[in-house]
Amino acid sequence: MNTRAGTFYTLLAAIGFAAVSTFTQIALDHGSSLWNVLMWRFAIAGAVMVVVAIVRGSAWLPKTHA
Repeated sequence: MNTRAGTFYTLLAAIGFAAVSTFTQIALDHGSSLWNVLMWRFAIAGAVMVVVAIVRGSAWLPKTHA
């Protein structure tokens, strides 16, 4: 990975972390519960991570037989 890509991903992560508190406050102001906000946050993050892993062709853990 080159320096520009690393800088881009760092800025993207900073923007994402800043957006979390903003969107959480907006959702709470509109009557949503904190549990509901967090549940959706992690559900969306998990789905995005799976899609990125599939697109990148990441190796999955081998299935073991018990």
